[in-house]
Amino acid sequence: MAEFADIGQLILDDLNTEYPEIYSLNERNPEGHAHTGTELNWKLNHLEAAIYLQEGENNDKFFTHPASHEALPGYQIAHNTWLYVLDLFASVSILLLAACERPAVDLFMLPVGVHGSLEILMLLLLPLELGIRMTWLGWRVLIRHPRTVIKTSMLLIMLVEAITVICRQTNHFRVTRALRPIFLLNTHYCRGVRRIARQTLQSLPPIIDMLVLLLFIMLIFSILGFYLFSTIPANPYFASLKDSFVSLFILLTTANYPDVMMPAYSTNQFSALFFITYLSIELYFVMNLFLAVVYDTFSGFEKEKLKNLFLHKREGCRRAFKLLVTKEDPHCIRLDSFMSLLAHFRPKLKRKEGYLMFKALNTQKNGKLSLEEFYNIYNICDLAWKPKSMVDKLWSADFCHPFNTYFEKLNKFVTWKWFEIFVYLMIFANFISMIVETIQVNMQGGPVSRNNFTISDVSIAFICIYTLEVILKVMGKGPVEYFTNPWDIFDFLVTMASLAGIIGETVADSFYYIIILRPLRLL
Repeated sequence: MAEFADIGQLILDDLNTEYPEIYSLNERNPEGHAHTGTELNWKLNHLEAAIYLQEGENNDKFFTHPASHEALPGYQIAHNTWLYVLDLFASVSILLLAACERPAVDLFMLPVGVHGSLEILMLLLLPLELGIRMTWLGWRVLIRHPRTVIKTSMLLIMLVEAITVICRQTNHFRVTRALRPIFLLNTHYCRGVRRIARQTLQSLPPIIDMLVLLLFIMLIFSILGFYLFSTIPANPYFASLKDSFVSLFILLTTANYPDVMMPAYSTNQFSALFFITYLSIELYFVMNLFLAVVYDTFSGFEKEKLKNLFLHKREGCRRAFKLLVTKEDPHCIRLDSFMSLLAHFRPKLKRKEGYLMFKALNTQKNGKLSLEEFYNIYNICDLAWKPKSMVDKLWSADFCHPFNTYFEKLNKFVTWKWFEIFVYLMIFANFISMIVETIQVNMQGGPVSRNNFTISDVSIAFICIYTLEVILKVMGKGPVEYFTNPWDIFDFLVTMASLAGIIGETVADSFYYIIILRPLRLL
């Protein structure tokens, strides 16, 4: 985010101008400034400022902001986590109905009346959020949103179809069932997927242009190849214009190369120039140009979207900032206002964490937040704070003496540079030994399944070393630190699988050779 902040500093100079006109929940203070000193008005300003920050964070349009006290309950319900979960549950449930409807999975098959009733129930839950939003936005605002119009239309059509299925007590061919994933895409938790899907659709026009160019050149070469090679006997690749086009289309993937050119090449060696020219233009130039256009177009929309998200967050900060300042100091936010804001914006934060956030934002060290400092609230509001003394504190520091001393020395040993070097040397030596064993098995000939090979003493020794390493690291670093390190988790899983392979050798074929994955640690 620091990179975007630097970019934003260059492109957002206009954001430091006069504040825009905004609505306010404080009916006594319609302009939005926190000029009154009553406790109720301050609480309303803090609540509204938190709503603006949430709208900036979630990329919600500011025209959906509640403009009065009557709109506030509906807004809070519509943005409640339980409603988000209910919407997600209904979207997933209506997808899972496919396992119960004809043609259904035998284990989950339900009568028509049951799965039809469940479908109607889910279809009635899905528009619940839309109905709540209409309580403060009205239906005119909703019809301006294309995705809402599409969702409403689909719900009505599917509801009619579900009622029809229950009335007829039989299933019929329903194309609309293929559109059910759109409901899941429209949920609050699929915002990222929805953004990628939107950008993919926006990237289609230049991609289609390049696809047309590719097919156009392919058609030209198909016509040329038909006239050049259709007269050659026993040449099925260019017998007709259709065969010519299909052959060159497959040649674009090099799947039929060089078979497609051999009949023509056997008749005239210069015919190879046709295929060389085609592959040079289509495969090596147009296809690479096609991939470049796809990447450039998509990345361009991605950068534009990130810029818009960045601007939207700053706009939310500006609107919230206007509600937190006082008439006496209209350019700075005091600590008490900031803490009251966090009580609504991040209610689970402790007061100590809120104070640390304020100190981290206040780079000028003057005890007040300016607008430029307040812009960074999104970058710092989700940080985890802990005392500096706990950063380097060992998990065994609170053990009884002398065990805490032993574990401290063990921690120094497993984090010692030469211990790591020794482990890497063992991994490399194990890799060499596995290669030697594999070569010996290969020299025996025949399928591997016919070789009755057993685990060698060398491999057992290496697995014992790895097991000892795991035990020492878990005891030295502590379970939390060990099992949060990706490489340590990888080492643990490979070692446990190897141990299981040794045990499994007593009853069946061993799979101890999974230890060959351990050399990936050398990367």
